[in-house]
Amino acid sequence: MVTIACVYRTGGVYNEKHVKRLQRNVEEHCAVPYRFVCLSDAVVDGVSMVSLLHKWPGWWSKWELYRLKGPVVFLDLDTMVMGSLLPLVNYAKQHSFSMLSDFYVPHKYASGVMTWNEDMEPLYRKFLEQDVARIVSRQTMLEQTLAAKLYEEATGGIPHMLQASVAGIHSFKVHGAGKSGCMLLCFHGKPRPWDCPAVAEEWNRLI
Repeated sequence: MVTIACVYRTGGVYNEKHVKRLQRNVEEHCAVPYRFVCLSDAVVDGVSMVSLLHKWPGWWSKWELYRLKGPVVFLDLDTMVMGSLLPLVNYAKQHSFSMLSDFYVPHKYASGVMTWNEDMEPLYRKFLEQDVARIVSRQTMLEQTLAAKLYEEATGGIPHMLQASVAGIHSFKVHGAGKSGCMLLCFHGKPRPWDCPAVAEEWNRLI
């Protein structure tokens, strides 16, 4: 059974409502068995929780996702599911580590959506071997760039780029909200979904 995961670190712009919104959104569009979990330093009623073990700030908490064994689909909390997740779930079951291709710089990685069907413990342990405090405090390398680099060091492989194999992963900033065939609408920063008139009604429907 696939695990569909998100990460919620308190103290930022997201809150428990956004976790529950994503859970409801996934439920609407995933017709196969799955397990929805949230990695967090909080408890969200009605959601299966996995406690964060470290106090890494912001997106650095995503590194704890690699404690989860595949198949896993990870979605950022500002992701809107607009169509059936079956292609992405099937892909996750059949492929090793995959990350977004950056919407602006396609040869670079982004971490708003990720999948894997393997034990990612080697990558997680590889990160723990680094000077994590220095990396996080100085932002010496983007989290997604470091993930690709350390994955290659830990496994000898390189992450696949999702959009090369999975259709319908769109960026609101690049594609807008009305493009046909959209499965996932990614926001990757500002504007936030609730601030966008084109999608605010649909976003708020599940809040």
